[in-house]
Amino acid sequence: MLKKLLDLIHQGGSLTPITLAQQLDTSPAMVEMMMEELTRRGLLKVSEFEKNCDSESCGSCYLTKTCHSNTQRVWTTSTKK
Repeated sequence: MLKKLLDLIHQGGSLTPITLAQQLDTSPAMVEMMMEELTRRGLLKVSEFEKNCDSESCGSCYLTKTCHSNTQRVWTTSTKK
């Protein structure tokens, strides 16, 4: 199931644990655990934008409409395969 999750992520788009869980027929909590495992394996990485985010720059940020940096994390794929 980890491979299928990684394949869905590689397809791109804005994905949430809820939408991924629906596609994988599992729970959002399970998706988050799998994402943590993929992160430990170096296949995903957690974005550091929350630490560098300046609330004054929200107007120019491409994530401004979906960002809730205090309550959500953003993962990106790493170059490791």
